[in-house]
Amino acid sequence: MARTSRCPPTAATRLSSWCSSPSHLAESAPEKLAALRDSRDEFSSRDAEIIAVSCDSFFANRVFSDRENLGFAVLSDFWPHGEVARSYGTFNEEIGVPDRGTFVIDREGILRWMVGSGLNVSRDSKAYLAALSGLA
Repeated sequence: MARTSRCPPTAATRLSSWCSSPSHLAESAPEKLAALRDSRDEFSSRDAEIIAVSCDSFFANRVFSDRENLGFAVLSDFWPHGEVARSYGTFNEEIGVPDRGTFVIDREGILRWMVGSGLNVSRDSKAYLAALSGLA
């Protein structure tokens, strides 16, 4: 299901793959984001940008990104709390944080692919790359 989305300005010229996480402190977040970091060349070869989003503050995201040497944007959905996650249908109102979600947005800003999962369920970055390949 394609829909218009609010996405970063760079999405106008590149494909964007972004993932939301409740917190970089969530159980599998460091491992998952490290896997994306280690796959940066594969994303770049598809002219795609990786963007991570969490409900942690800008400051916490910056420390985490620097410590993990991620090399891609880690954006904050801190305030208004969870607004971006809500707009993509991944905010879990019962516990006040987003469930995990991964989204592929094309150059026109249209959401072309998404997968959601529970808080402690890891996602496969190879699936993201396959989705990106279908848009190239």
